[in-house]
Amino acid sequence: VTERKRTEHALRASEERLLLAQIAGDILVWAWDVVADRLTYSAHARELLHLGPGESVTSRELFALVHPQDLPRLQAALSATLEEDRDYFVEHRLVLPNGQTRWLAERGRAVRDSGGRAVRLIGVSIDITHRKLAEEALFQEKERAQATLSSIGGGAARTDARRLVGFMS
Repeated sequence: VTERKRTEHALRASEERLLLAQIAGDILVWAWDVVADRLTYSAHARELLHLGPGESVTSRELFALVHPQDLPRLQAALSATLEEDRDYFVEHRLVLPNGQTRWLAERGRAVRDSGGRAVRLIGVSIDITHRKLAEEALFQEKERAQATLSSIGGGAARTDARRLVGFMS
């Protein structure tokens, strides 16, 4: 009995560390039973997707959350993985039930039966929303800087750390 309790305690501790790592890394773990068309998620993923404990969804229900512009790319990546035995990788947006949009980078691999048919797809999704927002802000800042440079008509300003030193046209 004591050995069993130690094993159960070690398993609980391991599960707690795994959950902490998933939360810290914004990692969502999932599995898709292709045959039954049921997607199951880790606790952290269910929280993001607003699913109850043990609740699963179908691919159709998940696709309904995918941003319409990203759905063809996601479906193409899934087809390549399931039909051509390629690793699954795609970045896409989810529009959550509360209206919030999240960017996910997903990686996965098909599990095949003895005949080579994909029966499961297992993988992880990493929430990259913060990175995508930073990329968009950087792009917009670059656009503003280019517009500013264009508006000064080819002139160049020279500055030191605190003030404008000179301007040449």
